[in-house]
Amino acid sequence: MPVSVSHPDQRSYGGATGVRFTTMMRNNKGGFMEKIDRKYQISAVSVEHRHSHSEFDSVLFLAKDKALVPTLQFYYGECIRQGADNNQLLGITLLIERVQRWQLENVDKLKVADIDLPAGRSIIEPNRQ
Repeated sequence: MPVSVSHPDQRSYGGATGVRFTTMMRNNKGGFMEKIDRKYQISAVSVEHRHSHSEFDSVLFLAKDKALVPTLQFYYGECIRQGADNNQLLGITLLIERVQRWQLENVDKLKVADIDLPAGRSIIEPNRQ
């Protein structure tokens, strides 16, 4: 798929739906960095430090994803293995509890994650080097 530069610091690609989306952004070393999360456009601000985040440095999971609780449980174990402090572990525990409660209250919204084609084709394109 041909690359078009819509902004000096961004590279865009035409998706299967004809909608243009940015897949790469200039990094602070003069090169381009690829989106980490291709499924969602993310605009988030940390309540703890007020840092801004996007799909170029973050990943979004939805509470309706049936695999989320086991994923968070694995993450909790990995944080223990890496020596995370008790506040981080408590934050994960409380997050798991909130997701479990949401899932119990919204059983009709739960689903196995999927990618719908052709609209989601960019999500499964090979990574760029």
